[in-house]
Amino acid sequence: MPSPEHNKAEIVRRTGHTLSTISRLIDNHDIISFDVFGTLLARYALSVVDVYGYLEKQFDVVGFCSARQKAEQLARRRFGSDEAPEVSLEEIYEVLSVLFPGHGVKPGDELLAEEKFSYADSAIVLILEIARQKDKRVIGLSDSYLSKIQTTRLLKANGIELDEQYTSCDYRREGLGKFNGRIFSFMTKEEGTAPHRVLHFGADLVADVENALACDILAVHVKPLPDCLQQDDIPFSNTGIGEDSLTTSLIRGHIAARLPHVDPEEADLYTYGFNMGGPLLLGFCNYISECANQDDVDRILLPQRAGYIIERAIDILQLPVPEVSILEVTGFSHEALLEAPTADHAQLRDNINSWFDQDHQSVAIVDVDWDLNASNVFEKLISERVHGYRLGIKTNTSATREASGYLFGGPMTADYEATLVQCAELVELLFSRPTSGIFTVRTETGELAPANVNVISAVQIRNLAMQTVQRGALDFLSLVYSRVDALDAEELADYNRLCFSRLISAPTKREYSAFEGVPHSLHPDLGTWRSIGHFWNADRTSDQSLADLQNNHLQQLRNYDLLLPDAVKRLSLRDDIDQMDWRRTMFRHPMKVSYWNSIRRYLRRKN
Repeated sequence: MPSPEHNKAEIVRRTGHTLSTISRLIDNHDIISFDVFGTLLARYALSVVDVYGYLEKQFDVVGFCSARQKAEQLARRRFGSDEAPEVSLEEIYEVLSVLFPGHGVKPGDELLAEEKFSYADSAIVLILEIARQKDKRVIGLSDSYLSKIQTTRLLKANGIELDEQYTSCDYRREGLGKFNGRIFSFMTKEEGTAPHRVLHFGADLVADVENALACDILAVHVKPLPDCLQQDDIPFSNTGIGEDSLTTSLIRGHIAARLPHVDPEEADLYTYGFNMGGPLLLGFCNYISECANQDDVDRILLPQRAGYIIERAIDILQLPVPEVSILEVTGFSHEALLEAPTADHAQLRDNINSWFDQDHQSVAIVDVDWDLNASNVFEKLISERVHGYRLGIKTNTSATREASGYLFGGPMTADYEATLVQCAELVELLFSRPTSGIFTVRTETGELAPANVNVISAVQIRNLAMQTVQRGALDFLSLVYSRVDALDAEELADYNRLCFSRLISAPTKREYSAFEGVPHSLHPDLGTWRSIGHFWNADRTSDQSLADLQNNHLQQLRNYDLLLPDAVKRLSLRDDIDQMDWRRTMFRHPMKVSYWNSIRRYLRRKN
């Protein structure tokens, strides 16, 4: 949960008033009213449409999302009017059953999805609690197709209780709503109070502020959380990166829900861990789980270096994975191991074989190393089949058939590969395990020797940086865990590629300064330490900046092509595609409007 200092900072940032000012305003009024959706309650997705997209995926009903939107429009025409356009959820599904028969989704399912995606806005709840402490009457107002009973259910699920609610759904026949201001006058009459004794908080400048002021009610505008992502000073927000999809909406919605960049207790490295490390760790662990099950792997081996964070992530996400073991061998991924004496090979081979029973025939090695040295070494030392799951594989690596990479592994372009490989240290902060740094290994004898003071200090500072990044990443996983089933693996991988490419090639000054002073071991054997800023020159790390990548027509088409369903691409190759009457086609097949629009966008980008 955000700290009290965080919530106070949020109130200032989103209302333009300090908490003490808000408190005085509450003192001067008898009734404190709140807009429900967008103010008291927020969604982990950026749009309500994403809830319909989740239902489409959960029930495996292609076209449900667009049909649900169309059904709401038609329901407002059928049951509503220009003066009273509001409808109920049940009326929407009545039309939907005719428009899209057999979809299998019920109004109760949508309410459950709303519960899954909604959360209480902690900064606004703090204002509500202050009103409660001052014995003020607290009520809710909403323009929604949800009734008072349904809205109360969502509020209680998020720990919010109000004294009264007025919803446009319940008074739809009378045409009452915030959208026309009539519900404000109705509310004051029902409450038996004068308008100037009411203080209202809302997110819509017209419905909540202008219409309330027109009824002589003092209104305070609350900036919606998704709008806060557009601020220029937010590091690692990656707004506008990737195609609009349920996955990107959910990732950004969770970032908006936490917005750790304004918390005075957290450093920007925590923000990096939460906003970027979390999605990367989530995608990589899901990738490991999927690959292991597809390859029928019996055991997953995690190296000491990255095993700590990966094992914790798998535990948080409760992923279905085979038995996991931590490799208690250091340096096994170096090519120098292959040049070691035969006796050393035999000893290591015995140690490795001791980990397996007769039943364990298929093994997978997980590491963030991109050179696949570990897989090559293992294949030469043991007879079992070895799979290698990596963050990425360099194109010039002599990878085995079983090796694969998450971020890139062959089809990725050289631009992405060069960009990511040039700054692997940013990823190391997420995956490396903090070490003591008290001793170093003498290369001549292999003995442990006390490290000098400078090395110990550098290691301690680096450890703090790694712990901060990893704490942010694990916090993200804990927050997103219950909604992981809504994410698409390919969309998440593409999002991670684009975000890290953007960060490495075109970081903001604030983002660059977050890493600039973090110690980096330039020559571990010699005890030579520099900082990340010593070798990461953001102006020279890539020949192409983010803007170049986004403005490059071929690159855009390639990214779009990756996300486009095969059926759409096949249809775009029809000989008669140029003669197609798009308007008539979409009119005849209204359930496939988004499908046809995808084809049209694809063709425009190709031409």
